[in-house]
Amino acid sequence: ENVENITRLEEPIVKLSCVYSLGVDTPVGLVYNRGFPDEQPERLMGDGDGTVTKISLAYCNRWMNRNKNRVMVFNDLNHGQILKDKTVLSFIESQLVLKNL
Repeated sequence: ENVENITRLEEPIVKLSCVYSLGVDTPVGLVYNRGFPDEQPERLMGDGDGTVTKISLAYCNRWMNRNKNRVMVFNDLNHGQILKDKTVLSFIESQLVLKNL
């Protein structure tokens, strides 16, 4: 929602496959109780992949009902693990295989 005012994120004109994981504690904000920058902030945690928040990961869901776009959401895989998980890689491969024309 906040990003919309900064950058216009429009639907790509190509078929889209969106892959991400949720269920990993992810920093969503920082609170400085005694003063910035002389203290370590309190981290506010939320859902995501440990690096990217759910709201950012799920942004592509806005385009999933068009052009036969596909989304696959996995659980409990962090930002690095998703690149190595066999189930994730199988899904990606299934999206890349050319069908007989």
